[in-house]
Amino acid sequence: VATCSHDKQIKVWDIKGRCLSTLSGHSKQIFSVAWAGDGRTLASSSDDATIRLWNIATQSCAKVIYGHTGAVYSVSISDVSRKLVSASEDCTAKTWCLDSDDGRPERSFVHEEWVRHAQFSPDASKVITSVSDHTAILWDALTCVSLMVFRGHTDWIRNASFSSDGQYVATSSKDACAKVWNLDGKCLRSVTGHNQWVRCVAFAPSGPVSDGRVHPIDICNEEQAA
Repeated sequence: VATCSHDKQIKVWDIKGRCLSTLSGHSKQIFSVAWAGDGRTLASSSDDATIRLWNIATQSCAKVIYGHTGAVYSVSISDVSRKLVSASEDCTAKTWCLDSDDGRPERSFVHEEWVRHAQFSPDASKVITSVSDHTAILWDALTCVSLMVFRGHTDWIRNASFSSDGQYVATSSKDACAKVWNLDGKCLRSVTGHNQWVRCVAFAPSGPVSDGRVHPIDICNEEQAA
């Protein structure tokens, strides 16, 4: 398990809660960490506008990625494509090849407002971004063309996540609401059980979605009823 903190450190723990290593290098608070599927590489993003790749075996920083000009709020890794996608205060999301040494982004997705979160679809053909203008945007990962804009939240969208089959998107927002959408931009369900920010949302592998608390949704039944 990896954790990141405002104390500028990353810690790696075993399942018994023992700290195995502490990784230091960022100069400001760390917002996000993401594992590569092999469990040997960890990515982190920070308020210092950098992304770092860490070698867990040696407990050292293997690479520092520059390219954003503002805080990097999230990083996510696609093991299908061996790529990383980042979201930043500089109003862009960017994709990077994990195996490249040139340090340059492969693609840049330009927005008008801060990008709070970005994630690849399961097949890595698409990217979903969460934006401070109350929208989430679906992009073609290769062409950077906007495929769909999801509208319906009334405040910042903090997080967006694909279902395991890539057919649905869930969003969570500062408006205390989570929503489930199909890729045509139709909202299938709104979850309004919280009274403050909904910071994160995630699909269960079999399909139903939960925002980390206790609000399950059967998306198949919701779509059929809509």
